[in-house]
Amino acid sequence: MFSRSWTIAHQQRRNVGGKQQTILRKDVQPSLQQRVNWNALCRNNGLQLSNNNRFLSTAASASKGIKPTFAVPQSHNGIKVVWNDNTTSEFHYIWLRDNCPCVSCKHPETKQKLLDTPSIPLDISAQNVEIDPTGGSLDVIWKNDGHKSKYDPLRLREMVGGSSRHVKAKLPDIEVWDTTTITKLLPEIQYSDIMTSEEGRLKWLRMLYKYGVALVRNVPPKENEVLNVGRRISCIKETTYGLLFDVVSKATPDAHLAYTGRELAHHTDMNYKENSPGIQLLHSLKSEATGGRSLFVDGFYVAEWLRKTDPSAFHLLTSVEVPFAIESSNMDYFEEVPIIRLDKDGKVMEIHVNNRTMQTLRLPQQIVLPFYSAYRMLTEKIREPATELQIDLRAGDLVVFNNRRVLHGRTAFDPSSGDRHLQGCYIDMDEFISQLHVSSRPQQKAPQPGVM
Repeated sequence: MFSRSWTIAHQQRRNVGGKQQTILRKDVQPSLQQRVNWNALCRNNGLQLSNNNRFLSTAASASKGIKPTFAVPQSHNGIKVVWNDNTTSEFHYIWLRDNCPCVSCKHPETKQKLLDTPSIPLDISAQNVEIDPTGGSLDVIWKNDGHKSKYDPLRLREMVGGSSRHVKAKLPDIEVWDTTTITKLLPEIQYSDIMTSEEGRLKWLRMLYKYGVALVRNVPPKENEVLNVGRRISCIKETTYGLLFDVVSKATPDAHLAYTGRELAHHTDMNYKENSPGIQLLHSLKSEATGGRSLFVDGFYVAEWLRKTDPSAFHLLTSVEVPFAIESSNMDYFEEVPIIRLDKDGKVMEIHVNNRTMQTLRLPQQIVLPFYSAYRMLTEKIREPATELQIDLRAGDLVVFNNRRVLHGRTAFDPSSGDRHLQGCYIDMDEFISQLHVSSRPQQKAPQPGVM
């Protein structure tokens, strides 16, 4: 059968501004001729109609929201679904079968697929297709084995043409900022809130995702406490510098510039790695030296400013892969990545800026000057006082930020004027996003550890 539990969308033609437009109406009962045509369409596509084939008003919906009104067979390959907002979606049969959400095809707890995709017949077709009048689900019985699939309408709608990443629980909207904006709404939270309360922890994670930076106050100024705070996000990422690193002034020949009292220009860390760290934490243990203010800039804000101000410059910084490298007695890293990295939809995804580890550019002669001009524009905007957030990190303050979005730096300080000691660590971005998703959904039994 091909049962429609919703009013058929009746097509009308009208003249609007001299042009013919098709109007989809869901309040018109189909005529006898329309029913005959419908029956013929279904028969021609190998579908059987039951005797209880019916047409019901959309008022029969038990809940509000996006729901399918009816489904139309599209040859032998799939169906077209018409939604109650007058939009349509096409679904290939093999795609529908591959995405069956039943417990036989997908594990109910781990959400891992149990169905063997290569075993699905390429010419698979449906025996029965109907719209459930109660919940609006798309229900399919498959011709090859009689398997029954039931597709939630909202989930099905979200999966159409979108990224799997965006059909998860909704994440907070990202809010870009400059000095004025971030100063008014400084995202900060107390140590006790994130360590003793799941509600406080979730607030912290959402704050970090939204603004790319968050300040934690009253963290015990003791060594290794940054690891305890970091583990409230997820597991710590170990690097060449260890599980954590200390930022103190040193006078050794092999020292990183961060270990001196010199000014550090705005930058992102470890662009020379295949995957630069996603989240960085810096915990102030001692802050007695003169100077050394911490600086933060929203790279997404600056990138969008450049996109609007000079699209050509923006294009260059998103398309030219820049070499980054670092070398010392115990490390030798090299990677190439654009200054501004976009996702498949053209949205700014990552920022990679570090003048100290940026290497010799190998560009066509006609690109050299335009690239340097674009890089200069971006850097000058980054260094504008009206763009940055300045913080005097006192002992017990901890700042956490998205290393692929927020650039950080510091003003120079005098090592002889007092002790200055920070400890830091990194967390992979996907670990952070995973925990944000898990913490945002209703309480449920966690999957067994170690199961892939």
